[in-house]
Amino acid sequence: MRQRITRIIRATVRRSGQYFDSHFIIGQLIKRYPNDYFRFISDFVGGTRRGTLAAAHGKIAQEIGQTGLAVKSGDSVSVDICGNPAKCALWRRT
Repeated sequence: MRQRITRIIRATVRRSGQYFDSHFIIGQLIKRYPNDYFRFISDFVGGTRRGTLAAAHGKIAQEIGQTGLAVKSGDSVSVDICGNPAKCALWRRT
């Protein structure tokens, strides 16, 4: 998953200092790598972890931070994949 996230950040958030949030990356994962995204969610929610969708998305946020391409810069409220406003991590491109 981290490799996919790294590709998305490099392709869409090119300039240092640009801001984006976790919902943007999740949306891009669904658009560009739907099979990988849904496999990850399925493994996280239905697999041995027995997590929730929110927890799986939290794991994606952790992966964003571990790419080395962005630093957490607070919180954002944006539309989630269900079309509802929700809080998520705000990131600044390094």
